[in-house]
Amino acid sequence: MIKNISVLGAGTMGHGIALAFSRFGYSVKLYDNNISYLNEVPSIIRSEAEQMVRGGLIGDADVDNAMANIELAPTLEGAAEGADFIIEVVPEILELKQEIFKTLDPLCGEETIFASNTSSLRLKDVIQPLSEKRKARSIICHWFNPPHIIPLVELSNYGNMPEDIFKEVYELFLSIEKKPIKINQDVAGLVSNRLQNALAREAFYLMEEGVADAEDINDAITYGGTAFRMSVAGLTEIVDMGGIDIWTSVAGNLWGDLEDRADANQFLLDMVKAGKLGLKTGEGFSVYPEDRRAEIKEDFNDRLIRHLRDIV
Repeated sequence: MIKNISVLGAGTMGHGIALAFSRFGYSVKLYDNNISYLNEVPSIIRSEAEQMVRGGLIGDADVDNAMANIELAPTLEGAAEGADFIIEVVPEILELKQEIFKTLDPLCGEETIFASNTSSLRLKDVIQPLSEKRKARSIICHWFNPPHIIPLVELSNYGNMPEDIFKEVYELFLSIEKKPIKINQDVAGLVSNRLQNALAREAFYLMEEGVADAEDINDAITYGGTAFRMSVAGLTEIVDMGGIDIWTSVAGNLWGDLEDRADANQFLLDMVKAGKLGLKTGEGFSVYPEDRRAEIKEDFNDRLIRHLRDIV
């Protein structure tokens, strides 16, 4: 039974994952090689938990309980000790992930399950340095930012892991009120990111061509057939409601005109070249004054929390 969780990497994703487990009673060790930053992380986690209190997702006592379940681990050896489930949340650099898992393999018990948060690297490559026995206890567990709020977690189901172990991992995520889905083939981007990028490619193309500006495209997504309906129903249910024959006719008329380039379009490249990277630089599709960036990010998470509260 999985009781002790170790999270490797305490950045944006890592500390949120630690909170997601700890608030449900799991003992969590949180590792980062930046010790000065690691020591600041508890205050960041507490702040995010308190935001969940204000949003009505958890109570005041839950914050202290969650914090009590988190232990900082300044070394990989310390993170490995007693771990039932280890998830790495380090940068998307194959060699870095391989080196961490290679180091951990002899440090962990035979039953420890290894997980990677990657969405762009293949599981077989990430776990290449591991023993065959450990490979059978390895899995992709892909979370979404902010991980303590977004329900979805994508789990690789590629056949390397016995069904009983996969079921144990699947039930682990159910126990922390996540919505796990099975990814049955090793494809780049898994499922959710592929769907999101298909939409993004068309949206950026429409902006580039001047069909509509960013604000109107956002409104089309938010209030039209995508986000508004899909916030309460999945795509296939929406298709069933409209009629598969109608959708088939529209596909025949429209799909040939949709954007299909393989690389990022010039519209995006020009924004990157100009340093317009979004919230972190103060300007992207919108402008974010430096003195309001923390407030803007908090408001974004507040909206996600309200939506989560409405659907759980």
